[in-house]
Parts: sequence; C-alpha cells; structure tokens
Amino acid sequence: MKDILLLFNPWWKTGKVKEDLAKHFERELLSKIINYISSKQIIALFGLRRTGKSTLFFQTIEHLIKKGIKPEHLLYFSFDQKVAEVKEILKVYTELHSLDLENGKYFVFFDEIQKLDDWQNKLKIFYDLYPNIKFFISGSSYLTLTKNIAESLAGRINFLKLEPLSFNEWLLLNGIRIEEKKIILHESELKNHFKWYLKTPFPEIAILRDELSAKKYIHEFIISRVLSYDIKKEFKDVDIELLETLKDIFFEEGGIILNIDNLAKDLKRGKETLGKHINYLAQGLLIRIVKNYRGSALSSSRKLRKVYPYHPCFCLNLDESKVIENLFIALFDAKYYWREHEKEIDIIKNKKPIEVKYKETIKNEDLTNLHYFMEKFKQTSAVVITKDTEQGIKAKNHLIKLVPAWKTALMPSLVE
Repeated sequence: MKDILLLFNPWWKTGKVKEDLAKHFERELLSKIINYISSKQIIALFGLRRTGKSTLFFQTIEHLIKKGIKPEHLLYFSFDQKVAEVKEILKVYTELHSLDLENGKYFVFFDEIQKLDDWQNKLKIFYDLYPNIKFFISGSSYLTLTKNIAESLAGRINFLKLEPLSFNEWLLLNGIRIEEKKIILHESELKNHFKWYLKTPFPEIAILRDELSAKKYIHEFIISRVLSYDIKKEFKDVDIELLETLKDIFFEEGGIILNIDNLAKDLKRGKETLGKHINYLAQGLLIRIVKNYRGSALSSSRKLRKVYPYHPCFCLNLDESKVIENLFIALFDAKYYWREHEKEIDIIKNKKPIEVKYKETIKNEDLTNLHYFMEKFKQTSAVVITKDTEQGIKAKNHLIKLVPAWKTALMPSLVE
C-alpha cells in the first residue's frame, strides 16, 4: 500500500502536480468544483469514461497547492487501479507523513469509488468522524453512485456531472479562440470544425482528423469497456449478449420509441429482464431515456419514452438530421420531448419547446407543432435549430427563434 500511495501522489515529493496529470486544458466544470471546495459536502463527480474526471481531480489538487495547502495534506487514490479499504488507505497515509487527521485541513480524492463494496457506509464513518477532511469521489454512473446512499450519505453529497466536450471546449483544445462578436466572420471554418466535433468529443481524440481512428477509440475505450467491464462488474445478473443486442437496436436509430412489449416478442425475452438491461445501459451512460412531457415533471408519461445513444458519436451512421437531434438531446441533457397523436416536438427544456429542423429551408408547416404546443401549454417562445437559417418569426403572439446548429452548440444561451 505504501508504494502505491507514493506512486499515486508524486506531489508529496516534488511539491507540484506533473503536467501530464494536471493538463493545461481545463474543463468548464473545474470552476464549479473549486467553488464547492469550501463546503463540507462530499463532491461526487460522475460521467462517461475518458471525459477527464481524473484530470479534474489532479487540476483541483494543483489549485489547492497553489493556494497554500501542504502537498502532504492532499491524498489521491484510484480504485480503478487497486481496491482497498478506506480505513487501510488512511492508516498508511497518516503513518507515511506522521499526520494526526484530527488536526489541520485535509483533502481526499477517491477515483472510481464504486468499485469498493459498500463504499458509502465506509466513507460515511470518516466523513462524520473527521469534519476537517474534504472528500472528493468519482464514478462512471450517477445511478451507480447513488445506489443505496439514501440513508448513509443523504444530505452529505453534492453530485456534479462531467459530459463529453462542449463545442467551446473542443475548439479550445484545438487551439481555436474566436471572439463572440467576430463569430460571423468565421462561420465557414466553424461549420467545418462542427462536423469534426460531432465525431471527436473526447479530450484524447479532439485533435484527431481520422474518422476510422476516432470510431475505433470510442468503441474500444468507451463503449466496449462500459459493456464488458463496468456493467458486468456492477450487476451480477447481466447478460452481455442481450446488452449488445439492445445497444445495437438503440444505436441503429437515434430516438426510437421504447416499446417493451414489442421488444419482448422480437427478442423472445421477458419484459422484466429487458427492463433491467435497458436500465443497465442507462446507468452505464450508453443511452439516454427521454420521457413524454405532460405539462410538468410530475405528470410526465412513462409511456412513449424515447431512447437515444448517449452521444451521437456512438453511431454517426445515422441520418444527418438525427445526428443533430441526438447532439442537442445530449448537450441540453434533455429529460423530455412531447408527443400527442401525430404531433411531436424534439426537446422540452424548462417548458420551452425546441425543434430540430436540420435542412436548408424552414417552411410554415414546419412550425405547426410549435404553435400548437405553445397554445396548449401557454408558452410564448420557442426555438428551431436549423442548418443555416437564422431569424426570428412572430406569429399568433408567439416568437419563434431560428438558429443554426453550429451556432447553438457554440452559444447554448441562444435557446434561453
């Protein structure tokens, strides 16, 4: 244990974090983590593999060292590399530095903590025992992290989600900085960058311009790893073959309406088994399940739920308009769409309807469902995400804003 702690924490010797650990590029979430440092609550960081959770931890450690925290008061441990008991880790840590955890301020970072059995109860003991220790934990799934914490860590934990790169982050990783007031001057190059962004939204491949290599990376290091390792380890009753089949079905057509009865007949599997495995895919952050809006979160329907790949880069062989729809489902972390008979709207965000119409020309009939929705739910504004068109349309006391997809990705506030 002593050797692995020394390996995980090189700043104890050098007084600084290595550049290859705390990379120069900072995710937008870093500032939020730093803002929460002074709170007592545990910071729980979750998100897909390869989004940069560990890097955020190392950057936070670097920030703390620069703020004057002693390097030996900062402990990092990855359960992805070795599973050990919290008690053992802290015992060896304090012996290494002759520390008294009851005196002073300490910061403890536990990466991929869900791999430790009953971690929530084990962590609670030290959280309650040492109010001067600030804990940071990470995991690959919100639902996995939240499982069974209702009693043990209720009110003691603050969850932060790390998504794949935003378009702004992707541009910065590629060394591209454009002032907001000059965006229109760079429209052509931004459209080209946008196409590559859709294919490479992870830090390690953001500068890659080889589509086959990008697909290989995403399949081998993210999708396959989640299926064959993360989910398999977390859920003992998992059927990997069934998971693969369901994944292929959901990835083949972004936004498929979830019909358990039909799936059960087609796959000759029980509905309960299918439901569990679909939930496993959602917990592994391989799919997103979007509910049918009924006017409020409380009345949203369990029927007509839609399933999307977690990010369109998981299946770029979709129709172009479906790829863009899937992108904004991901970027807005959409929880709701709306469907009533033959009428449908892609995204409901804070009660505002958002349609994706990724085509050259937007006609009046393309806006019919939006007008209907706004009348029904007494909304006065809506957004249409287009291919190139940008304008505002006023009709029937409604304001409909048309904004190009690349520009909406660059400036998400345009939908507010």
